[in-house]
Amino acid sequence: MQKKTIAMIMMAGCAVTLLTGCGIPKEEHEKVLATVVKKDKEITVLKGEITTAQKAIADEKSKLAACVVEKDVAKEGEDKAKKEKATLELKCSEIESKVSALQSEVTTAKSKSASLQSDLAEKEAALQDLQRKYKQIQHRWDQFEQNLNDLSKELGEAPKKKAAPKSAKPEKKAAEKAKPTGNLLDGIK
Repeated sequence: MQKKTIAMIMMAGCAVTLLTGCGIPKEEHEKVLATVVKKDKEITVLKGEITTAQKAIADEKSKLAACVVEKDVAKEGEDKAKKEKATLELKCSEIESKVSALQSEVTTAKSKSASLQSDLAEKEAALQDLQRKYKQIQHRWDQFEQNLNDLSKELGEAPKKKAAPKSAKPEKKAAEKAKPTGNLLDGIK
């Protein structure tokens, strides 16, 4: 009886300890997962911006090439060519500044993308770590449940004491059987 009581107290203590102190908080898991999804979306948006900026650079470079050709053609007529040349040079410098600005934006976007990919890799590693820990805790919990089941089976199937033969154990009288033992309040009226 004492072993069973001690075992039950130990099981209850273990269960309370495991239920209150183990596991990965669902909020933390969902927070990390939401951050990973958000960073992935930001990377996708930045990749789209990079592609758009690269197309704009290609367009501006083709405009620049056309501008250079027009500039060379314009040299044929001096007076007219000087005015056109100044106008084209102004356009070319504007286009060059746009190309520089777009290249700067592409560099910034690539830097952001690399940073976000690094953050994403860290978050994915953290998520994998959390999932690994969850599996370990789940495995421990399964083992704990199995141990509880095994212990319950062992306690339920404990060998029962055999009754002594009737000849070895004298029969108690009906009056002795009815008399309660060990009760301190029996003598108080």
